[in-house]
Amino acid sequence: MGKLISRLTQSKTRGTGVIIHRQGTEGLDEEVFTQLLCEIPSDRNELFKYVLVEPDSDDPGLNVDRQLLLKLAKHVNPFWQGEEADMSRFSVLGDDDTELNLPASIGCFGNVGEKHKLGEYRCITVGEVRKNVQTLISTTTIPGRTSRALGCMFGMACGDALGHTLEFTPVRYDSQQLITGMVGGGRFMLQPGQWTDDTSMGLCILDSLLMANENSSGFKVDCLDMMLRFVAWWCLGYNNAFGYDTETRKVQKHSVGLGGNISQSLRKFIEHGEGSTSAGDVETSGNGSVMRLAPISILFWDDIDAACRYARITSLTTHRGKEASECSRLLAHICSTAIERGANATVNGILGNLGDDFYSEDSRVMSLARAEQEVGGDENRNWKWKLNDYKYSPLRSQMQPGYVGSYVMDCLSMALHCVWTTTSFETAVLKCVNMGGDADTVGSVCGQIAGAIYGIETVPQDWINAVQQWDRNGDIALKTWFLFHKTKLAQAKNIT
Repeated sequence: MGKLISRLTQSKTRGTGVIIHRQGTEGLDEEVFTQLLCEIPSDRNELFKYVLVEPDSDDPGLNVDRQLLLKLAKHVNPFWQGEEADMSRFSVLGDDDTELNLPASIGCFGNVGEKHKLGEYRCITVGEVRKNVQTLISTTTIPGRTSRALGCMFGMACGDALGHTLEFTPVRYDSQQLITGMVGGGRFMLQPGQWTDDTSMGLCILDSLLMANENSSGFKVDCLDMMLRFVAWWCLGYNNAFGYDTETRKVQKHSVGLGGNISQSLRKFIEHGEGSTSAGDVETSGNGSVMRLAPISILFWDDIDAACRYARITSLTTHRGKEASECSRLLAHICSTAIERGANATVNGILGNLGDDFYSEDSRVMSLARAEQEVGGDENRNWKWKLNDYKYSPLRSQMQPGYVGSYVMDCLSMALHCVWTTTSFETAVLKCVNMGGDADTVGSVCGQIAGAIYGIETVPQDWINAVQQWDRNGDIALKTWFLFHKTKLAQAKNIT
């Protein structure tokens, strides 16, 4: 019987194939990687025919050479066969008949089969695990920590899918809600339940963490691998919402939602192959690194220090800003703490003494954690998110009425406000997205927090169903379950 390893291992590949980590390596050698990225023909006039450009955007898109894209595809999926760069139907988990060796007693399954003669392991298919996880999320008896992990991930996806409908609309504080469920539309004319860059990039991090190797100090978070997956998302459709949307694929295959900070970071990455971006400066603090953070909080739920440390590292892949990385640490602290407390998590218990429970060397972020106004009394540096009438910065609301919330401090403070001043997952997220502005990302962050506190059973089932119709009816839930149990899987007895 093959050695049980911490990452998922496949015994066969069928159908559309799978994306899987390079077997037998600890990550891509930086020198080799840099050389790979620099092997671009001098004639760049003939761009790869599937380079994708966001519609109605001044951004010319990422001018990535065709051969480079094929190399990226082969890195993310070594079983790549064709040349059509559309990876939106690939999954790290393979098809449902892909076989996995799992401990029989892990997680929600109890003893899922006969004990193997060499231990409590059995060969179980992806489809069997998928079925069990789907049964789990449709009940109200899901274990507390598992529920919070799934809630955090689906909170990210549902907040994004709800919020894109009102993204770029002028900020409003009217109690009358414009939407009460998944309706789609918005600037990108998406179907109900489809997501944007927030969730796509979160799924790239999820996949990278699932495939990460373990070393003596824990799991190796491979920033180069994450960045490759980010490029594969934007240029190859990897982890976008259109893989199973036949109608949309007739007219477009491109991913949507690439922001300015991340666009610059991906360009720098393609040029230099660095795991931490050199784009921007220490004041580059958009909300792009908090919107996708759920997988970090889920993997490191039992080690809050590690969650905060890796939240900072993953933020630096695309954002050099100190506030961006420190807000990522704060969000990871909140969500990981809520997941760890499981059924005992409450809004007051997690957020009530946040300024005492969390520490940052950045005084601005500590003001946010304490729900205070920064020293000096500037109304545009007011983070009193516990007030019932809390509002965005007057200046930034005036300057960017349809995009307020894109600054990470605004984003996180408003997400906290919506959770603090409501009493359920649904009311928190709906209050958040109905404000408009950068509604999908603020909704995504609010959803991560609310989902981690309240759990998956509080997420409306029709919202879950709307999202799952675009992910093979359960990939997000399935991958989240594996990520949450990754530590247990890694600690399970090895069978040789």
